Amino acid sequence: MSEGEPLVPLLVDGSGRDGTTLTMQLLATAPEIAFDRVYPYEQRYLSYLLHWARLPTRAGWDEASWNLDSLAHSRALEKLGVAGPLPWHERSLINEEVDGQEFWQDAFAAAWASFSARARRAVQARLGDPAQEVRFYAQKNADSWEMPFASLPGARLVCLLRDPRDVWISSVAFHRRRAAEGGTFLPVALGAPEEEALAQFLDDQRLRLRWLPEAEEELGAPIVRYERLIADLPEEAERLGDWLGVELDAGAVRRRRAEFSAHITAGDVEGSVGRWRREMAPELAARFWAEMGAELAACGYEA
Repeated sequence: MSEGEPLVPLLVDGSGRDGTTLTMQLLATAPEIAFDRVYPYEQRYLSYLLHWARLPTRAGWDEASWNLDSLAHSRALEKLGVAGPLPWHERSLINEEVDGQEFWQDAFAAAWASFSARARRAVQARLGDPAQEVRFYAQKNADSWEMPFASLPGARLVCLLRDPRDVWISSVAFHRRRAAEGGTFLPVALGAPEEEALAQFLDDQRLRLRWLPEAEEELGAPIVRYERLIADLPEEAERLGDWLGVELDAGAVRRRRAEFSAHITAGDVEGSVGRWRREMAPELAARFWAEMGAELAACGYEA
């Protein structure tokens, strides 16, 4: 890759509590991959720029907070702090496609080229090596089936897979920890029953498990099992590194494990595998199997 080429997006798809943070820690050991090395690795530049590029041509907006007058006064606009679509419906100057590209695609391409150049220089400056090759940009992602891959040439996708029953147990434990600190993790309001999130969780997991074979076959996405990451991190690091053409250092991740102890809810990393068998109520385990047993079995998980 030449110095001026845009970075290749690398999306680490997961549903939360399924190994995305561990995978980002692993990717952080490769200088060829740009992203902010800041826990919990939630800085999504790509998603922001895609949203920004699409914003001007969105169909609707909140007239009370964003309207024609919003753009009339520069000083007021500077203080506004938010932006919406072009607040008029006649957009003839940008509606026409040019060379088969919509306005948002051109806007995103320009922004991504600028971001890539800046991110590459930032990594090189951080490492003190202006000759360091930087080829990728990585971020956690969810619902990747909704990403416009046709507008992301060469983008790579890696999908995390963990037994959804363990994901639920871990998510609830993490939510309770966050709630005790005044925050949340699951999409549940403070003080609300966790049951409110369970039905949506089951629907989401069922959809995602059905999509994974498609991602593997049509998008060439490797499936990284959480259970394998825990059992043999060096082997998974080598597999991912070979796929990307970089060297990933599992030893470096293990040496820093204590720094991320607050991310673990199972007592220890090894205890996070199969914890649903020890911690999940039998009636809830039965519900999981009744509602998504076929998907679990297809992924190799047993009742």
